[in-house]
Amino acid sequence: MLRRALAGLALLVALAAAATADAAGSDGLWFTPLDPSGRELSADERPSARSSVTLRRVLADAARLPGRSLPDAAGEAEALSPDFGESALAIYALIDDGPREYLAVSAAGWAVLAQTAPSYRLIDALFVQTDPGGTPALAQTLRLAPGRPGLLIRNAHANSQEGFADHHLLAEVDGRLQPVSRGPMLYSVTQLAGGCEPLSEMQELSPLTLREKRDRPADVILKVVETRTCERPGRPPRVAARSFAARLVWDTARQSYRGGLTALEARNQRRIGE
Repeated sequence: MLRRALAGLALLVALAAAATADAAGSDGLWFTPLDPSGRELSADERPSARSSVTLRRVLADAARLPGRSLPDAAGEAEALSPDFGESALAIYALIDDGPREYLAVSAAGWAVLAQTAPSYRLIDALFVQTDPGGTPALAQTLRLAPGRPGLLIRNAHANSQEGFADHHLLAEVDGRLQPVSRGPMLYSVTQLAGGCEPLSEMQELSPLTLREKRDRPADVILKVVETRTCERPGRPPRVAARSFAARLVWDTARQSYRGGLTALEARNQRRIGE
């Protein structure tokens, strides 16, 4: 039930954003590039000169799929019908894989993956919103191995003092878009502590990097930077930073990655509960 509520909320947010865009003169679906050097596209454009299909066609086909949500803690996924609305804002990215080109899209709480060159193949759509306080975002795309693109999805929200962010790495497994790694879950907070007015502790995930392997998908390197800034009246800010790193290694039997920043996540969970 929670996922259905999130799906409805994501659709309402997308429709409201799209209505604002329409009021400003936009026409129908618009796609914003993840790459800052990319170009905003209308739904009736192809994402690249190589692409064999328009963006509108990809989302229309995705809306007819038997969609589902990310699995919960018990590994259960809920069946959901993709719905992007009549007008929605979306983020897109292209993944170059030699002769193949893949398109990743996040819109209305959904992640969509398709092959767009040399021929068109819609792979899957997955509902990825896990945080009712914010809309999920496509944060990064990767080429994990030939024929195996990866999508990093970030769910995050912030209030006046705290910030929360969770991450899922998705990839095609057995013809479906599947989560192959969850985390890290990050926590940032600003408070009066340690003689600071205030003390800000901010955690940020650096762009993922890859270590290619011949016989399996690439290892994925996680790095989180935690920056502590102490503000004191009449004195310059005192800034200190430290980093946490981990290597994700592909488990062929499980068809997913093992490893992660478990100690950092456990500490963050304890701090959230304080």
